[in-house]
Amino acid sequence: MAERARAALDAGLALGAHPAYPDREGFGRRDLPLPPLEIRDAVRAQCEALLAVIVRAGGVMRHIKLHGALYHRAHRDQAVAEAVADAVIALNPELIVVGLAASRLAEACVERGLAFAREVFADRGYSADGHLLPRGVAGALLAADAAAAQALRLFTDADTLCLHSDSPGAEQTARRIRRALEEGGVAVQPMSLGGRP
Repeated sequence: MAERARAALDAGLALGAHPAYPDREGFGRRDLPLPPLEIRDAVRAQCEALLAVIVRAGGVMRHIKLHGALYHRAHRDQAVAEAVADAVIALNPELIVVGLAASRLAEACVERGLAFAREVFADRGYSADGHLLPRGVAGALLAADAAAAQALRLFTDADTLCLHSDSPGAEQTARRIRRALEEGGVAVQPMSLGGRP
């Protein structure tokens, strides 16, 4: 974590935490039946561990975005959304929480006065009802040109977008998306603490 934090700071990037279920074997992509208070404590502990590394590197943590199955659960489960929002408040109420606009997590953050960044996914396909297509389904992962077109189309209703760095060709896709956004008049900039991103 220290090596990555220093590299990100050297590149002028905004640093954030990406906490998940405590499930290394499943890479956080399995939904675990943990109670909300246990989720609150896990999110806080993961974020505190990264925060200590960032502070030692001379940086600032700016945002938090849940990972994998916990990301999706917090968007539909009120108690989990509240637990996550409470973990963020305990850590730093100036942090920006990243997630889906129409979600329980967005509501919990707004109710608590937390800044919330509406997110769309550039490199993932959506179903007709607006949900992400499951990985492994045809059209679930988009190639660079399709991801760039989708990012530009969806960004009008968002503050930030997600691109999965573990997808094949992610670096090329990131460059293509950035070029499309800049050509479309969208200013690409790091998130800032407090208020809207």
